[in-house]
Amino acid sequence: MEIGAKKLEVVKLENEFITLEFIPQLGSKITKIQHKNSSHNFLLPPQDFPYKLASYNTPFEEYDTSGFDDCFPTVSACSILQNNESINFPDHGDIWSAQADIINIGTSFAFIKVDGTSFPYSFHKKINLSENKIVLNYEVISNSEQAQYVLWSAHPLLSISENSQILLPPEVKNLFVNWSLNNRLGQFADTISWPVHKNNDLSFIGNKNLGFADKLFTEKLTQGICGYYHHETNEHILYKFSTKEIPYIGVWICQGGWPQSRNSQHYTVALEPCFGMPDSVSYAAKNKSCILLPSMGKYTWNLEIILGRDLPKLEDYI
Repeated sequence: MEIGAKKLEVVKLENEFITLEFIPQLGSKITKIQHKNSSHNFLLPPQDFPYKLASYNTPFEEYDTSGFDDCFPTVSACSILQNNESINFPDHGDIWSAQADIINIGTSFAFIKVDGTSFPYSFHKKINLSENKIVLNYEVISNSEQAQYVLWSAHPLLSISENSQILLPPEVKNLFVNWSLNNRLGQFADTISWPVHKNNDLSFIGNKNLGFADKLFTEKLTQGICGYYHHETNEHILYKFSTKEIPYIGVWICQGGWPQSRNSQHYTVALEPCFGMPDSVSYAAKNKSCILLPSMGKYTWNLEIILGRDLPKLEDYI
């Protein structure tokens, strides 16, 4: 399948249970995750702008702002001073605007590679469908003579419905505020209670016209599971991972509050397992809340995505 004037390629993977689609020219952005017994695509489609080729170091919100991207080596644009040299990292990282090369592909799997831009590295991802699961295996290999602080965040923007529910590990009682529109939940680095904050249960999705937008983070976790229950179709999507590899979850809740630069705002949630927090790798490096990728070294991690019916009990996956 091809889309748009530039003929972006949409690659389809499938097995008996799942259909998955991704676009190599957009860093292997995943655009569809759908159970074959359902008409619901879990991922948010483009809201205002169609899919189009992206330029490096441009604002994320100038493009489709949809689907499931990989954010590496940062989420928010920032700079790190290293050996008296400033290294600049673009908005939402390098990967989403880069060409991904397909190294190998089959009906239900694909091996993908992206070459880094902000510093010398290669980013590898394997997508494999196994029954009702999507297994993502990652490896980043440094080609730099210097060690480099980096973070990775999954960035799956979901298509949501009112009265649906965000599911975080039972151990999560508080969240770190990265950003909250008009400081609704507090300022940067404030801590709020979860799920109930000031008599409001933040885990339940309200309507799309509330005008809210909040980016939050868990503290370091010991329980590597989170998910979203879609009330409208009685389906769930879960993310399972090792907290030794991925110790945090970012939580983006947007109920009509972003992007402020557009006439229409998003209605979406993103649960973002990540190995760095908050969104700026510069801030995370100072707080030792990301990883130091060794010179000519590598780092590997894995993320499992599980599709199912009914409201799940996360305790069953711990």
